[in-house]
Amino acid sequence: MEQPALRGSAVLGAGLCLLLLIPLGAVTASEETVRTVTLEEAVASADRAPEMIAAHAGEQAAEAGVRVARAFPDAEISLTTNSINAREALSVLLPLPWPARGRRIEVATSNVLAAGRTRDAARASARQALRAAWFTLAAAEDRAQAVADRRSRAERSKSARTPSSRSPGRRAPRSTRRCGPLSGRWPR
Repeated sequence: MEQPALRGSAVLGAGLCLLLLIPLGAVTASEETVRTVTLEEAVASADRAPEMIAAHAGEQAAEAGVRVARAFPDAEISLTTNSINAREALSVLLPLPWPARGRRIEVATSNVLAAGRTRDAARASARQALRAAWFTLAAAEDRAQAVADRRSRAERSKSARTPSSRSPGRRAPRSTRRCGPLSGRWPR
């Protein structure tokens, strides 16, 4: 009895090993590509957010609740026998949901409307979060670009100020010469 369980676990273990040995399409650094995503594409992807998937499932469940509320209950058939007097009895039970059926349908329909509002709220929340993340990323990219620009200007400025970059007989550019009341020279 224990052999099939052991055989099944061995097959499962071998399958997992094979699965781990298969390369999963590893991307090397040279194959990496940067894809630009527009704000519209990012907002459109909000429908794939987990909150949206959960809200859609809730809406589908509410719609199924309407179908259940509209359905008639199942009929019950029972057969009883009595061995002492050799009698058999057959009974059919058909419940009539007359007084409460309309209210059940109304409640189920209102649950569908509430699930729709929940889905709309989840969509708005996901879109707002995506927009905030989009603009945060854009601001971070702008800051990174500004830092790179400052760094390149600093490197250019540093290389321009080094004595090795000037020839001995050349004068400094006009913007770096001192002039004014303290230097004793005024620009001409």
